[in-house]
Amino acid sequence: MSDKVLRYPDSRLRQKAERMTNITLDDKRRAFDMLKLMREDGGIGLAAPQVGWGVQLVVCNVSGKPEDDLILVNPVIAEPSKETWLEEEGCLSVPGIRAKVERPQTCKILAASLDGEILAFGVKGMLGRCLMHEIDHLGGVLFIDRLTPARKVAIRGKLKRLEAGPDR
Repeated sequence: MSDKVLRYPDSRLRQKAERMTNITLDDKRRAFDMLKLMREDGGIGLAAPQVGWGVQLVVCNVSGKPEDDLILVNPVIAEPSKETWLEEEGCLSVPGIRAKVERPQTCKILAASLDGEILAFGVKGMLGRCLMHEIDHLGGVLFIDRLTPARKVAIRGKLKRLEAGPDR
């Protein structure tokens, strides 16, 4: 696992993550390290593939309060609402780019905790958006993949600069 967030166009961001089984103490340490890195980089969510760890694990905290830290193992989205909402998103792996993304207003999240407890809960608002965004990462999907063609055109120049690298 990297001690920094991978940046677009790193090919590891496009790989599908593997399900986690038999959570170890090292896995738990890495998950808490991800929370720390997420905070240091000013994010509200982070998926394991974003740090080069190819497992299905996400961390999230939309309030900034430590008691609201959320770590989910093998999370999946269930029962997405037909009603959607359009809201601006950004991503630590795609720095400097923000764009409006359409997502379901509500859904259920099915996951496990680091201790193996089965979790099932409904989400909406920013927490729902954050978790849907992070779960996308587990399948190698970036928020820019969910943009309309017109929105993709609007950010094309910024993406080209990221693709060219920091030295160009």
